[in-house]
Amino acid sequence: MKGSKQPLRVTDLSWNPNLSGHVPNFSSAASLETLWIYQTNFSNVIKSSYFSHLKALTELGIDGKITSMDFISSFGMLESLTMIRLDSLRQLESLFSWFEGIKNLRSLVFVDCNLSMTIPSSTRNFKNLTMLEIFESNFTTQTLLAVGNIRSLEVFIIIGCGCLTGQLPSAIGNMINFERLFIAECQLSGPMTHKVGALKKLKSLVLPSIGLSGRIPSTIANLTQLTELQLEGNYFNSMDTLLAHKFTPNFCKSTYKCSLHTIFSS
Repeated sequence: MKGSKQPLRVTDLSWNPNLSGHVPNFSSAASLETLWIYQTNFSNVIKSSYFSHLKALTELGIDGKITSMDFISSFGMLESLTMIRLDSLRQLESLFSWFEGIKNLRSLVFVDCNLSMTIPSSTRNFKNLTMLEIFESNFTTQTLLAVGNIRSLEVFIIIGCGCLTGQLPSAIGNMINFERLFIAECQLSGPMTHKVGALKKLKSLVLPSIGLSGRIPSTIANLTQLTELQLEGNYFNSMDTLLAHKFTPNFCKSTYKCSLHTIFSS
């Protein structure tokens, strides 16, 4: 019918630091599918009842400072969610277990969060989670071990997390379904673990300027699906002959991006 009212499906209020006061009430927007309300200055704390009528939500981005334990523990009621982004979250020991009830969850993003809690081994119950992104957040080695239990995970991105120090954990080798591994702006040191060669499905390996050194492991030659390799800005000093043969100019032309100039610059 001409002039009929169309349902609201997408609302993005993110990155508006001057938005303050109470979070707008969308309880009447039953058809809302995407709601972004992170990086704002809203002050009221919302509870689970806020989303009781938003059953159609598939994507949700929200600030931790306006959430409550009651709200996050009720994530399971939003059964249509496929993507969640949480910013500035500081508490909640049981965080990951509360996500397990979201059966269609495929993408999980943390920005400036404290993930140093105990993550249960039941993270393997994330049957459909394919993407995990962590930006400027705190976490522990145990966090990475738990991530290894998520067998469905294909994309793992860590950027700007100063807590990630020392050597690249060998637990990376357990993440056998990885197709993309991206770690940047972290303070690692020492050699790259040879376990990276176990990621047989890996198509993209991006580890720029994170302090890796020594010999590039020959096991990278096992990554037959690899189409993007970025290792620039590190301190590698040698590579296996077999690996050097694999990364010939012809190979690099066939990839999306092949960046090995730190090796050949000398």
